[in-house]
Amino acid sequence: MISLENNVQLYNFFYFYYLIMSILKEIIELNKYIEILSSKNKQLENKYSELEEKNNILQQNIENVKKNIVNNIDNSLLEQLMIKILKEKIGQLGPKGPQGNKGSIGEKGEQGNKGEPGEIGPNGDKGAKGDKGDKGIRGEKGERVYWR
Repeated sequence: MISLENNVQLYNFFYFYYLIMSILKEIIELNKYIEILSSKNKQLENKYSELEEKNNILQQNIENVKKNIVNNIDNSLLEQLMIKILKEKIGQLGPKGPQGNKGSIGEKGEQGNKGEPGEIGPNGDKGAKGDKGDKGIRGEKGERVYWR
């Protein structure tokens, strides 16, 4: 026969085994999650390095353009553009001065011809009923008629 002490030990063993297996299961799931995160991190690092390279190339291009801007200008096109601007904006180039004072009021012109009369519009709405007037003069007494 199995004693109570053996039963307790057996129960403790299985309980401990259950706890260990549960913890192992959690560890395996966490390990999978860590692998996924690690993969995503690697992808982001690669994307970051690509973008960093592109950024460096663009910055170098900007620096080259800044250094060679004078050499890259086509002087004949620049002259044509300047001539076009000067012709179109003659008298409008340069800083503008302050606004002048207001001039005097001019004379009134002749009155123009009167236009033709317009059409007559529809009748308006009827107004509200007025107050009751005073009682009129009493009339003459009439003849008496007898019926037979």
